[in-house]
Amino acid sequence: LWNGDGGFVGILGFSQGSRFAHIISILHTVTNGDAFRGLKGIVHVSGYNSPIPPNFLTYLKDHWSQYNNNFHFNESIIISLPSLHVMGSTDKLVPILESKQLS
Repeated sequence: LWNGDGGFVGILGFSQGSRFAHIISILHTVTNGDAFRGLKGIVHVSGYNSPIPPNFLTYLKDHWSQYNNNFHFNESIIISLPSLHVMGSTDKLVPILESKQLS
């Protein structure tokens, strides 16, 4: 979802896209909103947790450390964006427990 100025207001992530939306929300938080300015929230649908590729972490640290000297990318960060998590009790591919790991 984006506003008329071309900025993102919200992100809807489904399945693997939900994991990527989660990574974006972490990046938004650790850069104090510099990354994805204007982002107001994330919607996760049938999302699940999975390891972040090490080369992606390296890219993020190299690219964003110039904006924030205290940049530490890890998943113990408390995300500052509100999120809505949609989970299905009969979902056979993504159990609710896995979806809850993104919340």
